[in-house]
Amino acid sequence: MNHLNSLLKSCKMEVYIDKSNLKSFIEARRNPQYKDCYDDCCRMLKRQLHINYNFQKTKELFDDDFLSAYFALSNEGQGWSEDVDSYLSEMFPSRPIKSNVAIGFSKKSQYSSIFLIDDEKTKLLIDKGTFVVGTAGKEVETLNRLFCGKDYDFHKLYDIQSKASFPNWDQLSNDGLNLPLTDIIVMDRYLGGQISDRLTPYNIYKLLEVLVEHVKAEINVVFFCNKSFYNKELRTDITPDWDLFRKEVRDKVKKKTEVKCNVTIVFYSQSNSPHDRIIFTNYMLYRSGDSFEYFNSKGNAISKGKSFDVNSLAKKDNYDFAMTIIGDIQKLCDGLKSDMIIGDRKSNYLKF
Repeated sequence: MNHLNSLLKSCKMEVYIDKSNLKSFIEARRNPQYKDCYDDCCRMLKRQLHINYNFQKTKELFDDDFLSAYFALSNEGQGWSEDVDSYLSEMFPSRPIKSNVAIGFSKKSQYSSIFLIDDEKTKLLIDKGTFVVGTAGKEVETLNRLFCGKDYDFHKLYDIQSKASFPNWDQLSNDGLNLPLTDIIVMDRYLGGQISDRLTPYNIYKLLEVLVEHVKAEINVVFFCNKSFYNKELRTDITPDWDLFRKEVRDKVKKKTEVKCNVTIVFYSQSNSPHDRIIFTNYMLYRSGDSFEYFNSKGNAISKGKSFDVNSLAKKDNYDFAMTIIGDIQKLCDGLKSDMIIGDRKSNYLKF
């Protein structure tokens, strides 16, 4: 059973919650402002997330009728609740909160965690735009950000051939699907074609600008792609100027974040070039049937693909799948020669 419980913990997004935040969250049930989403947030906490309580499980805790009723309800039907939920002897992140809080992180899962914490300097962390953070009184609003719309939905499907559905990359921002982040990992083997066609300003550059819209911190961007591609018109292989591409990515991102950006490019070998086009961030997974080359300079759709999927990692199946992808591309990196990886070689999810 202990091994099984370990597996249960490993495939869920982590949430860290202070006692004052927990009480505030319980009280929010009576707030009519949250009538349409409170139950969904409770259900997400209970079924999809691994909860780390920033306090210990003591007898005195259950002397509080308020908290006692909550734990009785949250444990109902969950199974092995004492092992699944964690009660920490030391608060995490450590206090007082600092803007460079990630220095104290020791594992990848902490970079994709939700923090419901009560500290006078929590706003410093929120303003960085790197993690999903909620102060006391903002727990429901914070958790609700992890949904892709209403009605307990962790998935958003866009029709990229429809202007009504997906007119441009800004639609992600309009729908609140550009959550905080420290890392962006782009997997698109035909990225070089977009560079050659001079369509990067309307696609990958614009997409990056949307993703980092609310970030004011140093981030890591990693690309996985083919080093060269075959140009049918010229009937020859073309290798883009990857150093220029890295510089342009740094410049575009820094213009938004106002801070240095680390850019790394990992080139696929001929035998390990995955078909899937995926973008991973701390809390979201974006998937496309076609390369991320959707629009021309006039804003018209040029992709032959049909769909663009957004998945919240707050759903345990999505989180588990995303971490499997991270594991797979880590193995890919481990098997490459050093000259197949260029740039800053920095990531909170990968080692180079």
